[in-house]
Amino acid sequence: VDSPIFQDDWFGKASPTTEGHMIVNGRWAYLGVGKQADADGISNPYGLLRSPWNTNPTPYVMRHRYVLTEKDGGWVMPGCVDFAEAFEYTSLGNYFSELNGELHGPVHIMIGGHWSINDDYNVTKVDGGAYLLCSKYLWRQGYVRCPESCSADTPTRYCTCSIPAAVDPRVTKGMTNKQFIEHTGLYNLTNLFSAWHSFLSDGFDCTDEEVCLGRAIDFLGHVGHAGEMFTSAAPYDPVFWPIHGLADRFLQLKRMMADDGTTTFDETWGYVHSGNTPSDTNHVCDWSGVEGMQLPTCTEGSCSGHKSNDIIPWSNFQNKNETYTNVEFYDFVSPNSDSLPYVYDTFTVWPGCSAQGIDFWSTDDDSRR
Repeated sequence: VDSPIFQDDWFGKASPTTEGHMIVNGRWAYLGVGKQADADGISNPYGLLRSPWNTNPTPYVMRHRYVLTEKDGGWVMPGCVDFAEAFEYTSLGNYFSELNGELHGPVHIMIGGHWSINDDYNVTKVDGGAYLLCSKYLWRQGYVRCPESCSADTPTRYCTCSIPAAVDPRVTKGMTNKQFIEHTGLYNLTNLFSAWHSFLSDGFDCTDEEVCLGRAIDFLGHVGHAGEMFTSAAPYDPVFWPIHGLADRFLQLKRMMADDGTTTFDETWGYVHSGNTPSDTNHVCDWSGVEGMQLPTCTEGSCSGHKSNDIIPWSNFQNKNETYTNVEFYDFVSPNSDSLPYVYDTFTVWPGCSAQGIDFWSTDDDSRR
């Protein structure tokens, strides 16, 4: 938050102190979040271009350094050591996993933040932001349901998500709270529930496992609100763009060095699932034909759009009305592509890393890079 890039004349406050968490000074003051114009498009209950579970009515980009009441969600900014370790991976699948996770994921959480609309509890340990991620997973599975629409003057306390009795297996199947956590797959995705003594007891004022889990489940059902960077609406925040440009530059350096024979890199399309985090459940839920309080069918697998030959929604980069699959786009943005419409000014200038003596790249013939 003390970095020059988070001053008003750069990207604005990393954690505004305003009640609504919006930026109020500088070039990004009151940067707006758009309304969904398509009646069939995705929006939150107030019609804003946010995820349906993010029932936040404030029509501005929001940032908050705290995840519930834990500063930065317990994360630290990814650094040169993390990039150096990731650079040693030799497959594209591992690279994608690292870029999506440790190398930039914490920045999204630390800048976006997450705050509760339930003041009954003081949650101080969030296991890196697992509460919001678990809520999202319950929403994908159909257990958390959110209002389809709320009028502009509806108070936030009345426009909130919940776990209706009609889809709650504790009601429909007589499950205990622990069985609910196990049944929904949450138990093995985070330490929140397996280590409930450490994570739940203080925040939910409880000493019994069933009581703690029950209060945590109720808390998950209400979801709360999140800043744009901790959601799929992250591109609204201008900080999103240099972060992702850095990731692209890092990957391009690896690809160039592989071409030179100075590193090894298997570019077979893939993604390495960690299998134990609520941000990467490796499960897909099919909502086709689901009506009312029916539940979707959830199976192990990757979401549509992630596979090698899935067509991406962006196109016409060369003004030829062309479209791209994931693999075709990956080839298009190769540093050796003649069609690439942009170039980085350097690939081997990382002054912060050099100052620490961490030069994870080859320095041979740097002049041409």
